[in-house]
Amino acid sequence: MPKTNRSDRLQLLRYKADQCVKCGLCLPHCPIYRLTKHEADSPRGRIALIEAIANDKLKLSPSLHQHLNRCLSCKACEAACPAKVEYGEIIDLARIELHENYQVSRIARLAGKTASAILTGPQRRIRQFGRFVRLYQGSWIRKLLKSSGILGAIGMTRLESVVPEQTLPPLNPPSSTHQPTLHLFRGCTGELFDTATLNAAIKLLEALGESIGIPEKQSCCGAISLHGGDQASTLKTMQNNLAVFSNDNLPIVYIATGCGAVLEEYKTAFKDDEKWSRQSQAFSSRAAEVCDYLINHPELDKLRFKPLNRRVAVHTPCSLRNMLKRDGSLFSLLERIGQLEAVPLSTNHLCCGAAGTFMLEQPELSNALRQVKLEDIQSLKPDLVVSSNIGCLLHLQAGLSETGSNLRIIHPIVLLAEQLA
Repeated sequence: MPKTNRSDRLQLLRYKADQCVKCGLCLPHCPIYRLTKHEADSPRGRIALIEAIANDKLKLSPSLHQHLNRCLSCKACEAACPAKVEYGEIIDLARIELHENYQVSRIARLAGKTASAILTGPQRRIRQFGRFVRLYQGSWIRKLLKSSGILGAIGMTRLESVVPEQTLPPLNPPSSTHQPTLHLFRGCTGELFDTATLNAAIKLLEALGESIGIPEKQSCCGAISLHGGDQASTLKTMQNNLAVFSNDNLPIVYIATGCGAVLEEYKTAFKDDEKWSRQSQAFSSRAAEVCDYLINHPELDKLRFKPLNRRVAVHTPCSLRNMLKRDGSLFSLLERIGQLEAVPLSTNHLCCGAAGTFMLEQPELSNALRQVKLEDIQSLKPDLVVSSNIGCLLHLQAGLSETGSNLRIIHPIVLLAEQLA
């Protein structure tokens, strides 16, 4: 998503959209089109709509807004496109156009601004929100709202089902007091919903002799505002992270692949910005997915893992498969646990339906996509499920819980840390 004004954005959209020859080879790869069979919900259809907007042949409307917002941004279409059409950039630019020139309902606008203000703000605000969630989950107010049906009336039932109970382990600070040899990017949801993975990353990296820095002023990667089309908030968030991590050239290790996909786009966002271009290029080159960093670590062979005679179903998120293209590292790491049987889901080529805030905004479609995954998981009869993106993990965990299953789903490095000898 390059920084653009409206004139340049429309010109860029016309150029990018014109590269699509409308062959339709992307259609069977689009999870939403597979569900709705509606041309406007296909990558080809959306590009045609966006092209019409850019050429002032189509006005923004509720129907148009619906079709464009049904996109998961999974980039399965982009991976399959023989013409290498940059669909991801096209849909991001189109969402900026929607955000700036189409008025959604007041409730939707307020919800979007609130979520963005919390998740893209400083860590102290995120921690305050976490404390509020813990208080709410243990209060009589929650029971009253659920039993009265008020949650459903204000559209909060879905959020309730996805947010895990706040019985998370505390975040263990790094033990080393030496100068850091790498930085850990925790993202906006790390301390809220995934301290187990952060702790596992710290444990494994320190076992390799690393000293870990966790800059306090780091913020959300920008994914929340990016997929909402809020260009100003996205760039502000990115600039904050660029400034926070600018004091050295150390690796920046992230645990959520959804974050990583955006961190590597920083170089695109500022490619024509004289002030930020060089810094953003260096930043993106330093970003490293935790499994990829571990498997390529020169001291990895020093680690010993206890064997585990279990079958593990491996879910690979779209961000890992289609954007980062590094799912091989995950499997290579799991192979280091003796007796472990790691089995990829047969539906790994399809999005699970989480897709950031998509699971909250499009619950019916999201549930339909998730059901395919749940059936796939059940057919494998695993002892455990692993996924390397927090959004996917929460979404699948909520689905499993709704079926009455107590099957555990965790980040793969949590399993590695538990088996560390």
